[in-house]
Amino acid sequence: MRFSLFVLLGSMAVSGFAQTAPDTVEGKIVAVVLDHVQIKADDGSDKVVVLPPGVSVTRRVLVDWTNIHSGDWVGVDSKPGADGNQESVAINVFSPGIIAKVRKGQFTMASGDLMTNAPVDQVSAGNDGNSLTLKNEGSMVSFRINSKTVVHRLVDASAADLKPQSRVQVRGTANQDGSVQAAIVSLLES
Repeated sequence: MRFSLFVLLGSMAVSGFAQTAPDTVEGKIVAVVLDHVQIKADDGSDKVVVLPPGVSVTRRVLVDWTNIHSGDWVGVDSKPGADGNQESVAINVFSPGIIAKVRKGQFTMASGDLMTNAPVDQVSAGNDGNSLTLKNEGSMVSFRINSKTVVHRLVDASAADLKPQSRVQVRGTANQDGSVQAAIVSLLES
């Protein structure tokens, strides 16, 4: 069985050679063999993910925005609101183990949303709504939090936690053989 799974994983990587593997893969784990993970991606494709030594593995847990504290490192996905202020769509609170691997600062994502990865300076609840202020490269950036904002806390896990049937999101770089070299693997929970 182990030999045939290696052949399957190897053939999947070769068949993906002509394709450009995405930098992010989300789907369900089909098999784990040593440092390779086979994933059935949400788009229906089969992906092979290579886990390098020291890869960061986290468990993504849904939490309330009140679980965000000053000093936490977060990633805020936001869009301009009707009044021009940034409205938070989703917030990830990073585990200490992955902060060094996260791209810092603000940048526009492919979706057109603004991503800001920075430490929290202040969290506040008020009559005008709830807000989060980040310290980004010496300046303060504020975001509104509303009832639609989804907040996840990323808790440290390990490669041993990656099991068949688990839903995961993998961020990494495409290898020439079509596989994805993982930088961060997140186990997804509701």
